Amino acid sequence: MDKLSKICLDSSVLIALEKARISAEDLRREFPHAHFVISVISAFEQAYGAYILIQKGFKQKGEEILDGLKGFRTYPLTFEAALLAAKISAELRSMGKKIEPKDLFIAAICIQNELELLTLNVRHFELLSPYGLRVHNARPFLKKK
Repeated sequence: MDKLSKICLDSSVLIALEKARISAEDLRREFPHAHFVISVISAFEQAYGAYILIQKGFKQKGEEILDGLKGFRTYPLTFEAALLAAKISAELRSMGKKIEPKDLFIAAICIQNELELLTLNVRHFELLSPYGLRVHNARPFLKKK
């Protein structure tokens, strides 16, 4: 990666970062020319989890997650990306394959904005590489328990 690339972190990676199972330093070392971003779908998923924590009495932890989200450029779900997700979903259905709508939205946002995707769910998202999704496996960055 010579030029500055944009890598979208999916929720699995955001959770691993939050739980210190993946190191931000390791990601920066592996992708030195990358700008890390998120989709509005991942922002929703993380915010939902944060508000659940707050409701359960873990206010500080929930607020830390919400504050952390503010540091990322967030890409929206546009009309065009929604149409692309619908088209991909219909094509996958005709092949007997199914992917959750939220993951299709993340993939479509990445494809529309020429973002690469960093995820722990590589097998799941690799089904979408024929549509132009570029997927990176985050598993090598997981710290051993």
